[in-house]
Amino acid sequence: MTGSQERSASVQPSAVDALDGYAEFLASRRSRPGWRWSRGRQFGLFVLVAVLTRLVVMGVTVVDTDEASYFVGATDLLRGGSLYVTYADHKPPLVYLYYAAWLAIHQSIPMVRLATAVLWLPLTALGVSAFLGFGRRGVVAGVLWLAYGAAFLAHDMLAVNCEVLMMLPVTWALVVARGPTAMPGRVGRLFIAGLLAGLAVLFKYQAIAIVPALALDAWVSRGRAATTGVVALVAGTGLPLIVAFAAFDAFGTADQFLYWNLEHNLTYAQNAFAWAPAAGRAGRYAVPFLVTVSPLAWAWWRGRQLGDRHVVLLALTAGGLLLAAMGWRFYPHYFIPLYVPLAIGAAPWVASSLNPLSRPGRRFAIGTAILLMAFTLANAILYWPGVSVYAERRPVYDRVAQRLRRDDCLAGASLFVWGYAPNFYVTTGLPQATRFVFIDNTLVGHVSAGAASVQDKSLIRPDHWDLLMNDLERNRPAYVLDASGANLFRWRFPLEHFQRLSDWLRRGYQQMDVVDGVRIFRRRACPAA
Repeated sequence: MTGSQERSASVQPSAVDALDGYAEFLASRRSRPGWRWSRGRQFGLFVLVAVLTRLVVMGVTVVDTDEASYFVGATDLLRGGSLYVTYADHKPPLVYLYYAAWLAIHQSIPMVRLATAVLWLPLTALGVSAFLGFGRRGVVAGVLWLAYGAAFLAHDMLAVNCEVLMMLPVTWALVVARGPTAMPGRVGRLFIAGLLAGLAVLFKYQAIAIVPALALDAWVSRGRAATTGVVALVAGTGLPLIVAFAAFDAFGTADQFLYWNLEHNLTYAQNAFAWAPAAGRAGRYAVPFLVTVSPLAWAWWRGRQLGDRHVVLLALTAGGLLLAAMGWRFYPHYFIPLYVPLAIGAAPWVASSLNPLSRPGRRFAIGTAILLMAFTLANAILYWPGVSVYAERRPVYDRVAQRLRRDDCLAGASLFVWGYAPNFYVTTGLPQATRFVFIDNTLVGHVSAGAASVQDKSLIRPDHWDLLMNDLERNRPAYVLDASGANLFRWRFPLEHFQRLSDWLRRGYQQMDVVDGVRIFRRRACPAA
């Protein structure tokens, strides 16, 4: 074979892939004229759907307590604090930067929720559409992702949590690596996809599932020639993580960054539930979720029109299920990553069955509408003013805030909450006096989502108690709230059971009031005392 022939043979697979990709793209664009949506029109449609399906909780102060913790961390950053030093929790840094960006405009969680509905979610839906070429199937996929993403419990699915935010870079990583317009230069595309995956991991660790999914897809579609691409994918994923570590190292806080993002999370994941409570949580959350998304799975099975791209979608689904089961907690928001592959997989059959409308297509559309309306109604009832099914909706937060606003010591005050309730920092607007806004496993042995009576003392770290007491001695909060008697989130650890804290409180504070089981202590040095 001559040199020119060898060069020709070496480019043929890439050229064929490119032609196949563009053929699929052009075929989607040649669908009925009514479906020739511009990117701008698609984005506008997705904004409308996102806002309408999330309107039910748009004005709620705190949908899920995780939102409150992100609010506190972001507010601390805006006040000049240092992440994982003046505020500490086991979530990656980008979620706090995201909240801080919107809180700088308006200091409220509904502001973050509105911005997410009109920008972040539609951009993610646009990525879902892009994977299928922006045609009829793309529009359907984007709408399915938004609709089914709202057709479950708002407490987990409609809160602005890490899983929601990570799906924007995850989705566009899919598009870059395996979109219909894929061109020669796959190694470069996998590197860019890796960069997006690394950014997604800095929102939530479960985003790492995209990396093995893309690697498997590369090996299946490219064989041995995929090794270079997989290396590029892994290198791209690692680069944002290295940059993040270097940034914290430059400020001298790399050790705290590593502890809270790596060691603490590994401990949390390993501290799994026993089989009996795990089975109960699976029955309450995992099984209902799987039932609600079964129409998407059924439509995906009926369609199967994506060729070898099914591999990456199936791998992403399997990875999402495995990560959702870690620790056997089965929080519903752990399942959010599954919506993207399910919506993409279902879209080809749904689009073809709706145009022209067939009987199965009509049944699917009616069933989806009923499902969405039923959950919207249920969520409206659950978050109706005065309804306190969820701990976040208890009136205790506002009542404590109102009591503190009547006190003469409020000006310039800071707050320490002994409990699992960062919501008090949100409603009072007071800065936290310690990095620990959750008094959790390393301080009291409490495991989130566990029973009230469960305490694992092996999790308690004496060095964290040193950090807590040093924070309190240095910042000397004007108020201390003991929420152990309010039965919030099954957290019941009376302050008197912890000698160091009890002695410190007795020396400098006196009880001012009790509101709905929350004891309010005020520093004696305050003039009003």
